Amino acid sequence: KVKQVADQARKQVLELINSDLRRITKGLEELTQELKQLTDTKDVLEQDLVKLKEDVNRLNNAVAQLAQPSTITLNVTNSDKIQWNQMIFVEQNKIQTDKQPTPQLQQQSK
Repeated sequence: KVKQVADQARKQVLELINSDLRRITKGLEELTQELKQLTDTKDVLEQDLVKLKEDVNRLNNAVAQLAQPSTITLNVTNSDKIQWNQMIFVEQNKIQTDKQPTPQLQQQSK
């Protein structure tokens, strides 16, 4: 039973990490598409450049956040009547800084 719950917790950790990677990958794909469209039209406005810079800064911040120490904690509760599927669970703690006002991909100014 313990091994089963440990496997479940491991899967939860991997899902949390993979969801961040998927979000960054999606952001990079969207940025690539925007760049292709701007290259094709050859009509780039200053507001386009500002938006691209903001997008790059958000992605850069998301990648930097992944490089930080893990925000994932393992919660374990001791009990004589252990219900392991309820005692061990995984959650991700969001780190908030002045440069990161929301838990989404953040904009970082240079």
